Amino acid sequence: MNLTTSLKLKKLFITMLSFLLAFCMLFTCACTDVPADDDDDDDTTEEVTISDAQVLNNGDFEFYTTEKTTYPYSSSIKWTRANDSDKSTAPTSSYSSGIIDVSSTAYTALANKNKPVDKDATGTDPVYLNPQTPYYYGLIDNVYDKDKEETHVNPNTSGSKILMIHNQLDSTPNHGTAQYFTSSTTLTVPKSGYAKISAWVKTQNLVSNMTNDNKFGAYILLKNTVNSNEYNDVIFNNINTKGEWALFETYITGDELFDSTFTVVFGLGQGNGTNHQRFVEGFAYFDNVKFETYTKAEYDDLTLPTQVLDVKSDSEYDVDLS
Repeated sequence: MNLTTSLKLKKLFITMLSFLLAFCMLFTCACTDVPADDDDDDDTTEEVTISDAQVLNNGDFEFYTTEKTTYPYSSSIKWTRANDSDKSTAPTSSYSSGIIDVSSTAYTALANKNKPVDKDATGTDPVYLNPQTPYYYGLIDNVYDKDKEETHVNPNTSGSKILMIHNQLDSTPNHGTAQYFTSSTTLTVPKSGYAKISAWVKTQNLVSNMTNDNKFGAYILLKNTVNSNEYNDVIFNNINTKGEWALFETYITGDELFDSTFTVVFGLGQGNGTNHQRFVEGFAYFDNVKFETYTKAEYDDLTLPTQVLDVKSDSEYDVDLS
């Protein structure tokens, strides 16, 4: 099985988008029937519930929360949080990680300890940064519906919720720790099939005790199984986007004889209870994880990068976004 990968760091073109309106229409849709008779006091309200239809469960992080959710939220979101471990477990961050809502009102209510500080701001009072979403910055295009011949907002990209990993140990500044979230969904690429896994990543205020060419940061891990045999995991290491959203796309060519399965993992920092060399302090954000399959004709029409990676012989790739 081969992987072809491309890493795209897109600059922020800030546009005034009505994403809050779209979010309200898509995720809290309700309609009320108005009685024709003024003397009839009975009102009928029908609430419409939108279910998560994504191939990768809660890949946009918009589901499994409610209006009463207190953020960051990580319980029963179809992603499981864990501290990195190998024989011993990395220390637990002093602050929570999980889904956050970056819409204006919700983000204002988020505790300041879970917001990155603008290190370039002047003045004595801290200025807190809102990571927003890729859609907010106009980095994700709307969807063109070929059947209806119209363009509309993609409900899987236009919300206001993202996944946040916040590593910080109050007892040891600039030291950080290592933790990750694992998707509950197993993705399958059929034999001789074609697919793409893509995700948006943003990091902010990363620091580490790492001294080896500043090679530290967030990562994307694809745990790979073919015919019930675990091959080397595919991992994209040392992701540091320095405050900008970056798109990561990995194209997959299926094995010729067997189905291939993948599990997606997002992490910040690596290590365990005794090995702290690659611990990281700071924030990592993730959004809009998508899994798409293609026919051979569709795959052949794609514009792919030139680098081809063989996951059976190598598994670790350093990311350079400089």
